[in-house]
Amino acid sequence: MSALFDEELLEMDIKRGNMEERLKDYSIQYHTSLIDLLEARQVNDINKVAELTTKVYDTFKMVVSTNSWVINQNMEMVKKQLQDAFDRCGFSFDDFNEKQNG
Repeated sequence: MSALFDEELLEMDIKRGNMEERLKDYSIQYHTSLIDLLEARQVNDINKVAELTTKVYDTFKMVVSTNSWVINQNMEMVKKQLQDAFDRCGFSFDDFNEKQNG
């Protein structure tokens, strides 16, 4: 295993990659539902419009939720990598606090 990726970071990266794939699928579902909704509105199919509106809202929620998770996972990975880098360099947050408090 690479010195840059420990087991925990590798698992986080795999999960992030899997969620990015899901995000692509959810995005396709959302756009397909949106196109279907626009077509139903053109032909004034009220029942189909109501059904598809709900589907568009649900798929959009999945896109936003999954995207939020991916962003948070990226931030956690960056935080872990920075902490590891500080640890390797011998820096600690106590050193920074002492400098700030004078």
